[in-house]
Amino acid sequence: MKKILLLIIPLFLLTTNNLNGQGLSVKKFGNKLIKEDQAYGVRIPNWLINNAGKWSSIDLEEQEKEMIRELSKDIKKIRIIVASMASDQVKEDYNSLRTHLKSQYDNLIEARSEDSKLDLWIKMKNDEIKSLFFSVIDDDNSVAFFDIKTKLTMEKLKGMNFFQELEAL
Repeated sequence: MKKILLLIIPLFLLTTNNLNGQGLSVKKFGNKLIKEDQAYGVRIPNWLINNAGKWSSIDLEEQEKEMIRELSKDIKKIRIIVASMASDQVKEDYNSLRTHLKSQYDNLIEARSEDSKLDLWIKMKNDEIKSLFFSVIDDDNSVAFFDIKTKLTMEKLKGMNFFQELEAL
């Protein structure tokens, strides 16, 4: 009986681990992508985003400055990765990422051209936008990846000046 349990328990743990993490998460995809030879990335923390919002005074009208300040207050961090001529593994990883995104995010935009695929995904919890994920992947395996973490609520977004201007259009 002990031998059977010793075989079943590790098997159970392996299968539940695979079921729980179907596909690559955004973070894991980013971590794999940044290891590519021609990949470059940057993480922009909240304090820098907030200060950039406050400093946004060059060549902008007052109304545009206020819009930037409003939005920048609720962005927690931004991660950007760009890779040119990435390995063929990137496409497989991207498909695995899409599996994860389909289970956790809503697809807002999906566009394709002859050689490019563009996706915009949003993750919400209750009324709060937790994450925006934007990616572009080309047939030559060039990838642009933007992961934006926020604490923005839909109510607050609807009250912002730029959103009201968009609705007026």
